[in-house]
Amino acid sequence: MSDEMVKKLHLANEGGSYGTHGIDDTSDSNLNFGEVQIDLSTFSGESDSRSGSGAFSIQDNTNNFTGSNFDTDWVQFLAQDIPNTAAGVCIEQWDISANTVIDDKCATIPQQTLNQGYAPYVDGSTGSSGGIATLTANFCSTQTNSSGQDCWAITRDDYDGLAGNWNEVTGTILGEGDGSNADFTSHATEYTTITASEPSAYTPSIGWADQTAETNNLNYQPSYTSTSCDGSGDCYAYIEETN
Repeated sequence: MSDEMVKKLHLANEGGSYGTHGIDDTSDSNLNFGEVQIDLSTFSGESDSRSGSGAFSIQDNTNNFTGSNFDTDWVQFLAQDIPNTAAGVCIEQWDISANTVIDDKCATIPQQTLNQGYAPYVDGSTGSSGGIATLTANFCSTQTNSSGQDCWAITRDDYDGLAGNWNEVTGTILGEGDGSNADFTSHATEYTTITASEPSAYTPSIGWADQTAETNNLNYQPSYTSTSCDGSGDCYAYIEETN
């Protein structure tokens, strides 16, 4: 996606107090994969406070960490959609100490339409290419394009140094960007499945996001939240939000 098109997708910026839920691994910082899948079980409409009807983001957020620049940094893997304007899967690498974006790039995805049963996911991972540390974001949806493709990806250099510093995966469906709110028509029910992976087994806990300024008008249901692990390093959180 060109820089001009990226600018049409507003920054999903840090600094909000709302918080989203997900998985904490407090034992170490060796996560190498995180995924956020949403499922609109009950849906009748949504409007973003900044970008209007049908605009939203699905965020897959990391913890704050001391980056390779020795500042407090943070990474977002996300999909953003503004109907009739732009849609992309993006990686945003932040220097929170300086309140600047180190790297913000997106790959174009087809425009998405929110509806009951819509269940896409965004995942992020650390890796390497030619000895250079990298980050990759994927967005997958059942709403395919004309060629039948249903997943899109972008890879960037790991400028912040997330690898070896990642211990939290949080997120859900939120406002599109710049601190906007996703306002769902009542009654709405949304289920979020969080996946966090590392090379060895660990014990997860439900945590709050360190950062995100975007919100929604859905209410977290702690009594319906649970976690499970497969014993090999993959753990899952199941979260319900409703209004």
